[in-house]
Amino acid sequence: MVSLGFNKTADLNNDGVVNLHDLAFMSDNWLNNQTNEDSVLDISGSEGKPNESVDLHDFAKFSRQYKSGD
Repeated sequence: MVSLGFNKTADLNNDGVVNLHDLAFMSDNWLNNQTNEDSVLDISGSEGKPNESVDLHDFAKFSRQYKSGD
């Protein structure tokens, strides 16, 4: 992975911006189970860490990082 000087887990396609492309990627996999520990889609859970599911916890984290404008 190439670092662009920030650590945004919601930048799912690693282009340096949290935007609608990342949202589309997440929505394509909505409610899928992510059993792979390296999954880029499972970015949060009820305790603030990945929970092996793409769900509202992931969307909330995405929304915070999208709103931050970074």
